[in-house]
Amino acid sequence: MKRNEENESLALLDQIERVDAPPFLLMRIQQKIHAVRAGEVSPVMAWSAGMATILVLALNVWVVTGRTTNEQASVTTSDSVSMFFPKNSIYE
Repeated sequence: MKRNEENESLALLDQIERVDAPPFLLMRIQQKIHAVRAGEVSPVMAWSAGMATILVLALNVWVVTGRTTNEQASVTTSDSVSMFFPKNSIYE
């Protein structure tokens, strides 16, 4: 019984006519593939941008931590200068 139903279904498939592809279909597909590839970033560029970002962040941290120690040094220098000028008036 089942075998008979399967054969009928397959017979219906034999009646389907083949459809021709629209003209320039392959060209359209290739254009879409190239458009997607054009938007991608190469792995080398991604690594380069990542390393440059890390380098800039590390440089910023180094500068900021270096500036805080310089600011502390300038505070102590201004304190020692104020010992020479007790009135805080240099031009009087």
